[in-house]
Amino acid sequence: MTKTNQPAGTKEKLLAAAARVFSEKGFLAATIREICQLAGANVAAVNYHFGDKKSLYNAVVKKLFEECAPQLEQRIDPDLPVEERLAAFIRESIEDFYGESELSDDHGQLASLFHMELAHPSEQWVRLIEEHFAPESRLLRGMIREMLGPGVPEETVRQSCISIYGMMTHHALCWPIVSVVHSDHPELSGYRDELARHVTRFTLAALRGLARETSQPGN
Repeated sequence: MTKTNQPAGTKEKLLAAAARVFSEKGFLAATIREICQLAGANVAAVNYHFGDKKSLYNAVVKKLFEECAPQLEQRIDPDLPVEERLAAFIRESIEDFYGESELSDDHGQLASLFHMELAHPSEQWVRLIEEHFAPESRLLRGMIREMLGPGVPEETVRQSCISIYGMMTHHALCWPIVSVVHSDHPELSGYRDELARHVTRFTLAALRGLARETSQPGN
């Protein structure tokens, strides 16, 4: 069988259907049969275009990241002062994580897929982190080092990085708890801008304080 024998658009239809099914059910629960039914294709088409379920999943993740969440480094002006770059990083990260962006109508699928992986990690989890999230963490750690100045302990940088990510992701990961403990909290929809402003204020205040501490003699 050659590629010219395949109906035009079959690969794209499979990718779109797989993105929907994977984002709704996660990699483990999704089935090739369900994806093919949604795409109007047969199982042989998946084998032909992608080889297997894992390869199809990897193709979906690659497509969603390319269309919905270009690398953060590409969206932040490197000539800005470090505090402005850090504020932009937080704003863009929250836009990505909470699944609403003007970059793509399908952006919610990427956020949903990520949440599915958090709940039920697949074999692709490590690769997903290494390829798409580790570079962002390295970018953040570089800005933290720049703010804290020379000689800052690497443990301080690492913990600061984890703390910032914790603030950005807490609402999504712990919303069932937040919504009960803080019953007056507004719904997440429309709250992203306020969350970004708060995390930015908190982060800059903390890093400025740490910078003063590390610059004092004996520290």
